[in-house]
Amino acid sequence: MDKWFKKYKYSASLIGFIIIVFLSYVPFIIAESLKGNSTILFSLLAISSLVISSILLLLYHHYFYKRTAKEFSGVLRYLLIGEVGGLIGLIGFLSEFVLSSLLAEYIKNMIAGEDLIKNAGLAITTFLNMFSVGFVFVYFFDKQLKIRPSKGREPRPVLIFALSRLDPRSTNRKKYQEIISDLPQNYEPVYELLEFHKDVLKEIHVLYSDETETRNDKGKNGIEYLNEILKSLGIYHKIKDNICTYKCDFNDEKSMKEQITQINIKIKKYEDKEVSIYISGGTSLMSSLLTLLALEKDRQIEYVDQDQKKLKDPNILPEIKAIEISKDDALLFLKTLALK
Repeated sequence: MDKWFKKYKYSASLIGFIIIVFLSYVPFIIAESLKGNSTILFSLLAISSLVISSILLLLYHHYFYKRTAKEFSGVLRYLLIGEVGGLIGLIGFLSEFVLSSLLAEYIKNMIAGEDLIKNAGLAITTFLNMFSVGFVFVYFFDKQLKIRPSKGREPRPVLIFALSRLDPRSTNRKKYQEIISDLPQNYEPVYELLEFHKDVLKEIHVLYSDETETRNDKGKNGIEYLNEILKSLGIYHKIKDNICTYKCDFNDEKSMKEQITQINIKIKKYEDKEVSIYISGGTSLMSSLLTLLALEKDRQIEYVDQDQKKLKDPNILPEIKAIEISKDDALLFLKTLALK
């Protein structure tokens, strides 16, 4: 029961606050039944509906919307066209759909000249209620995103990453010295990355630049070290026909976009949940573009922990982590609903 409550508490809370919004129509319903008895009472009840809606709008704005960092207009826009997923998204969409349908009906009646004062009052009340529902939706949707548990990092068959230029320093960690003694320090995370995925790995897509091809004082370049890592892990012969390399300028946006587009075309045969993208290799611009590629649906984003103390300690291996970005969060971000 406790697990069920935690899973649906925000959805239940959203429904409760939406019900409160719809209660603002009750005075109008009562007024309609008394319309023939007292014009003054009818007017007072009709006005009370508008007052209730206005108060709720102010309260919801203050206690809900102001406690989030999401842009309201964007959220409401994509909520209305049904692009926000999940149970909360469904509840919000249905509520706004009902309210927008009511608003259209009241405006149509006003244009037709049917009971102008009543329909005008209902239209204004409905318009205010649409904003109230939007405010409370944004709050609970934001809360649900923040508490969504991470699935954790998992091995995937398809791996995409970029190779950095070679660090002139060789590894000083015992693990790598016993395997590839002259492994550049900045290729240690690449080893950890491939080792983690090796059991399920089917295909890798590697971006590299002219700097990656530059040979160090050992006479090797980045691609050769990559092959050595794969051989030491015992998977080179298994995937050698599925090692796809893409040369581009890591400081040129157009060059990188062209190659990343090619990668995206080639991995279409796989489900997004089979793809992992490591974003810590190459330049900052490369990392940004790979992150955008990874935001598609269920693709996993991986990065190396940049804690300098850990990186310099030869007793601590590079730690690679996964970022948990949900479909909904990615959608809102891509639709310009990023945090202010």
